Amino acid sequence: MSKLSKRSVWLVVIGVIVVVMVILRVFHIFPPPATNELAGTIGNVEKVDRFRGKQMTIKDIKCDNPGVTQFVQSAEFQNLLKDEKFRAILKDPDRFEKLAASVQKNQDFQQLQEGLTNQDFQQLQEVLKGQDFQHFQEVVKSQDFQHLQEVLKSSPQAFKYNQDFQQLQEVLKGQDFQHFQEVVKGQDFQHLQEVLKGQDFQHLQEVVKGQDFQHLQEVLKGQDFQQFQEVLKGQDIQHLQEVLKGQDFQHLQEVVKGQDFQHLQEVLTSQDFQHLQEVMKGQDFQHLQEVLKGQDFQHLQGALKGQDFQHLQEALKGQDFQHLQEALKGQDFQHLQEALKGQDFQHLQEVLKGQDIQHLQEVLKGQDFGYLQEVLKGQDFQHL
Repeated sequence: MSKLSKRSVWLVVIGVIVVVMVILRVFHIFPPPATNELAGTIGNVEKVDRFRGKQMTIKDIKCDNPGVTQFVQSAEFQNLLKDEKFRAILKDPDRFEKLAASVQKNQDFQQLQEGLTNQDFQQLQEVLKGQDFQHFQEVVKSQDFQHLQEVLKSSPQAFKYNQDFQQLQEVLKGQDFQHFQEVVKGQDFQHLQEVLKGQDFQHLQEVVKGQDFQHLQEVLKGQDFQQFQEVLKGQDIQHLQEVLKGQDFQHLQEVVKGQDFQHLQEVLTSQDFQHLQEVMKGQDFQHLQEVLKGQDFQHLQGALKGQDFQHLQEALKGQDFQHLQEALKGQDFQHLQEALKGQDFQHLQEVLKGQDIQHLQEVLKGQDFGYLQEVLKGQDFQHL
């Protein structure tokens, strides 16, 4: 403890004693009055008890400052009261009043009184009661701090030649540290402190302590995340960035904002599309996929690419096909359809399925029928 602090403590002790003695003096508690002063105005008659005030005790003297109360109850103050010289000063009122007057006139005591009522001192008391000061006390009591004191006592000049200490001094003198001090004093730092005290930050701390965050850390340390980082550094992601910056992507964004895309979204969310998805999951669609993968479908695709199919397309575009379409729409075709549905056509089908028609087919396939065709094509038949 420095000389100034010791002097301040003694001034506080003397000031407390002065206050106590003034109170004792005002209420005639100390020094005690003489026996003849206790009598009343009538000779040899004491005062009536009801006019005699209740005598104060040490419990009636209260002090709101806990520091003063703690000092009065301390061992130092008790030892002071047991000191013979100090007790002699207390027994001599004139000597004590002179001592009290000299203390009150002392400039250091007046400055100490002003300091005790100052706002800075009140703030200092709040700081001493806070957690930061308690943490500081724990640091001072720790083994590391004691080791630091021993190092400073053994070689006080060691820090001057230590590179780390010199670098620390340079950092404290630099612009970055000054900027850091300005940031700490600014509104943003105060807002950050409020955020750290809020419920959202507490919830974040709980999330960090949870199993999901631990699983995320394991994922970030795994091979999959490393491969993902390599992909981000590769040429493919660079190509993707170029595509996103290109005109095609801008055009795609305009399409997404247009009415057609909104209509597409409505279609995708409709019941018909959901029904289509269910159909695609069914057995019929799977059978269709198998058919499309089969040889018959591949043969059909080859046929559609061939000359015969092209000739068929030309035929369908020609006048003959148009004439056929008109014929199918006419009354004769409708009459033909009705005839095919009638009993006569059914009877014809039965006849075609019978033995006579089979015999006719055999005759047509025979040599005699072939000879008949040649005769019909010959000159003799034409001349006939």
